[in-house]
Amino acid sequence: MNTKKSVRKAGGRAAVFAALVIGMFVAWATFPHPVVKVDERGWHVVFDGNLAKAAEGNPGAGASGILEIFFINHSATNAYKGVNTSATLEGWCTAAGLGYASADDFNVELAHSVLFDIAIKVRVNKTHAWDGAKFVDGWVRMNITSADLGIGADSAMEKNVLYNNTGQDYIWIMFFYDFSNAGYDLSKDQSADITSIKLQAYY
Repeated sequence: MNTKKSVRKAGGRAAVFAALVIGMFVAWATFPHPVVKVDERGWHVVFDGNLAKAAEGNPGAGASGILEIFFINHSATNAYKGVNTSATLEGWCTAAGLGYASADDFNVELAHSVLFDIAIKVRVNKTHAWDGAKFVDGWVRMNITSADLGIGADSAMEKNVLYNNTGQDYIWIMFFYDFSNAGYDLSKDQSADITSIKLQAYY
C-alpha cells in the first residue's frame, strides 16, 4: 500500500512537469522570430582630392569635401590644428617660405631645409557624419600616400574638430600629418608627389 501510494505521487509530479515543459515549448514556438537588423554601412571614399569641385569654405550643398591643403611650418604641439581661419594658416605658410593649395592639380614650391607638416581642412555634411541627433566625427577619416615624402600607402592622418554645431548642416575638421611629430624638410632641388588623398566616411 505504501509503495503504490509513493509511486502514484512520483508519477503525478512527473506528469505535471511534463505538462509544463510542453506548455513552455508551445508558447515559445508561437513567438515571432526576432528581426535582426544588419549594419550594412562601410567606409566609402567621398572625396579624392579633386579640389576643383570645392569653393573655399563650401564644397557644395549636401557635399563633403576638401577645402584647402597647407604645407605649414612644423609645430611640436600641432598649433595649427585648432585654427579655423584660412587666412591665418595661409599667412603662417608663406611666412615660413612654405605654401598652400586650394585648387586641383596643385604645384606648390616650398623652401628647402624648412620643417613642415601637412594640414588639410575639410568640411563634412550630415550626409556622411550624422546619426540623426548629432555629428559623429569618428565616422570620418582621411588617408594620405606619398612615397617621396616617406608616407606609406593610405597612411592615417590625425584630426581635430574645428567646428561642430548640431544646429548646422556640417562640421569642419582639420586633418594633419606631422611625420611622427618630427616634421619633414625637402632638400635643395628635391621634388615630391602626393599621390593620393582620400576623405572617407562610414555610412
